[in-house]
Amino acid sequence: MIRRGYIARTWAVPKELAQEIKDIATELQVPDSQIVVRLLRYSLAELDAGRIVFETRITARELVEA
Repeated sequence: MIRRGYIARTWAVPKELAQEIKDIATELQVPDSQIVVRLLRYSLAELDAGRIVFETRITARELVEA
């Protein structure tokens, strides 16, 4: 059952990362989703504050219609 105000999503993550999340949740005896939500909120706040910076590069090209 999904909590009110929440939405189910499927994200592709490395198996090791999923296991780390599960291990933390097991240790704290809370659902995996609560760990994911807490980590996402923290990471997004850090990103918004400029303390996390992602570098990007163009990796694909497409044809432009003339």
